[in-house]
Amino acid sequence: MPQPKKTQHDRDAVVRAGALKPLVQLLRTHRCAGGSGKNEAAAALARLAGNGYADAVAAAGALKPLVQQLSSGDVMEKSNAALAIANVASCQSNASLHKDRILEIGALNPLVDLLHAGHRHGSANAAVALANLVRGSQSRRDAVINARGALEKLCDMACDTDCDARMQMQASRALSYMLMGGSEALLDALLADGTLSKLVSRLHDTAGRGREYVVDCMSTLKSDRQRDAAFAAGAMDALVALLRGGSVDCKTRVARALSQLSYGDNAARVEAIMDTGALDDLVAMLHDAEANLNQGRMHASHLIAEMAYNGGADAVVEAGAVAPLVSLLSDHTSRGMAALALANIARSRHQRDAIVAADGVVPLERLAASPPAAEGAANDDLHASLAQKQ
Repeated sequence: MPQPKKTQHDRDAVVRAGALKPLVQLLRTHRCAGGSGKNEAAAALARLAGNGYADAVAAAGALKPLVQQLSSGDVMEKSNAALAIANVASCQSNASLHKDRILEIGALNPLVDLLHAGHRHGSANAAVALANLVRGSQSRRDAVINARGALEKLCDMACDTDCDARMQMQASRALSYMLMGGSEALLDALLADGTLSKLVSRLHDTAGRGREYVVDCMSTLKSDRQRDAAFAAGAMDALVALLRGGSVDCKTRVARALSQLSYGDNAARVEAIMDTGALDDLVAMLHDAEANLNQGRMHASHLIAEMAYNGGADAVVEAGAVAPLVSLLSDHTSRGMAALALANIARSRHQRDAIVAADGVVPLERLAASPPAAEGAANDDLHASLAQKQ
């Protein structure tokens, strides 16, 4: 018979009844012929930790026996221990404290071993745990990157189109978090061994899971050599296709990736992006009032700024970007990049006239008069462009 679905009310009742300490005690028991209940205890703690009780699970002393189970249990016991550890590491309160403690008591190597086990649930749960552990700390990220076999296996799982869907998605997520703080040398190594090309191929894989995290990997590229290699491997066409047909979240990630790929010695890359017709899609994002697109509009504004700076200002004006950029000057998230885009547009009398016609001068002057500290560079350009308008 199917098991009845557990509710948060049920979980609250379990904790109120004092079940945490007996569950932790079960983790410490030795295996016997009738079974020890270690697997079930770890599964229960994983569910509780993933539903609001991560701090309570850690406070009950569960972390050390969970890590021990990673090393000594059977594959399902290891899998549920990894999920419990992953859920404790994902909590919002005391997150760094829990993550540091998990690594201090020796979870890293057993998690990497489980990653290599090839077990559908175990490898996926190990990837979830590693992803959650690296977030928010460069030292933890470096520890996982330097753990022997961790990065290589995550790359293999993320790029393997025959991999189990959840394993592929969680490996892609973990890989993206690791690369966010990775060095240029690390990314060069992924370029040299062909991993970057395989990741770009994943962008074209409509049946694969976790493509959004592969998009995030494109945002981590740090050098012109790496960005050019991604373009040469076909990243641009795949990203633009996702910009047109993806969800709100996907469009935000793609806009960020394309924005990052436009940095550096970028004229050829920016021109190539424009040649795809992506400008119209970016302008559509500026017009879209969807609240969850705040970050997407900021990245779209930056990419439009790069287009305007690299000889595309007339095309930007003709695409109707000026009016929504002016509107975004009142948006806290996007106003800096919108101002930079307008500053780059305002390089000729014809282009400046379009900004004036869109009633952009007053909000630009207001923003330039009281610039937030983080937008200083953009506002230096603003002062220059405003001087030209007068």
